[in-house]
Amino acid sequence: MRLRVVVTRPGLVRYGVIALCSVAVVPPVTAADKPKVTITGGADASGQHYAWTVTNRHTSPIVYVEFPHYHADLFFAPENWSTKTTALVNVGYKDEPGVCIARVESPAAGIHLGGALDFGMRIAPLPTKRGKGTVLVRFADGTESGVAGVELPQPRGVWDKYASLIGLGAIFLLWIIFRARRWAKARRTA
Repeated sequence: MRLRVVVTRPGLVRYGVIALCSVAVVPPVTAADKPKVTITGGADASGQHYAWTVTNRHTSPIVYVEFPHYHADLFFAPENWSTKTTALVNVGYKDEPGVCIARVESPAAGIHLGGALDFGMRIAPLPTKRGKGTVLVRFADGTESGVAGVELPQPRGVWDKYASLIGLGAIFLLWIIFRARRWAKARRTA
């Protein structure tokens, strides 16, 4: 048994239009859709140590990486990379967010296309929480890229800070209401 498909001229036009529309609807994949940098990693189980691997997907070498932090006390960069930090936890520190910066002077010492290097941070034993943030990366050609969604140490929110105090206050308030109702009921029956 042979299957015979007969396409008439109007049918040919119809199938041609359908094929053209389906190709036009599919967005083209461009170089802009591909990330220039990927950053993997984050906090360990204790939440005190963060480790990331920065991988270059761009033709120009990475020469600068900036990690935002909260309550970091140490920052680790690869060999031959210089570091600069703000708001590290030490004697007389201010309780504020900061940044840990790693850079190289020579593009030859940077992270080349397809290459990857490891960075790390230690967090002081102070209240922080894990969150997502953006890491800034600069390339030797002068372009920058922000890598969003990287796990970073962040300050606790108001609810995180005062949840136990608010809970105790609510319990105390309920106790006062309960005692006032009992007292009022006892007065009415007496």
